Amino acid sequence: MSKDSKQVTWGGRFSEKPDALMQVFGESVSFDMRLAVYDLRGSLGHASMLAHVGLLTEKEFKSIEQGIQELFEEIKSDSFPWKLELEDVHMNLEQALREKTKAADKLHTGRSRNDQVATDMRLFFKDACSNLQISLEGAMQSLLTVADKYANLPIPGYTHLQRAQPVTVGHHMLAHIEALGRDHERFSVVAKHAN
Repeated sequence: MSKDSKQVTWGGRFSEKPDALMQVFGESVSFDMRLAVYDLRGSLGHASMLAHVGLLTEKEFKSIEQGIQELFEEIKSDSFPWKLELEDVHMNLEQALREKTKAADKLHTGRSRNDQVATDMRLFFKDACSNLQISLEGAMQSLLTVADKYANLPIPGYTHLQRAQPVTVGHHMLAHIEALGRDHERFSVVAKHAN
């Protein structure tokens, strides 16, 4: 078995690499790379816990912390060398951290890949909800500016795509703000559930 095949999740099970088509079919790194910062945050938190309970020495923890900080910088500067053959964001980061420090071999102590994925997704959802809420607040503020500027300008209201009683632009804009406010509240619920 080649050294490379031991680095991938299937490496201990097969003596040959999969067909190139299967590698493309089975990879997820092309879209889950957006989880990289969350994966690194989770790994740093997990390493901190391992050090706290004595499963990592202070030196090992500092080595892992330094490696993770370097990976954060590579991700941020878009210089991280993603490898399709490593299949997903987790294996790419895991292998890159192992190249930086031998202590990375201890990082999966007490943590399964499923734990890692669940943590990454929850952190992603919380961040996405926060970003969407900020965008919604901006849209609501813009609508409020228009509503205030044209508070008394009459326009036709519509019921089932037919013109109905007259309303004002201000009234119409406030209806949209109300709807976006409900969306804002729904994202709070999603973020709460992600906890």
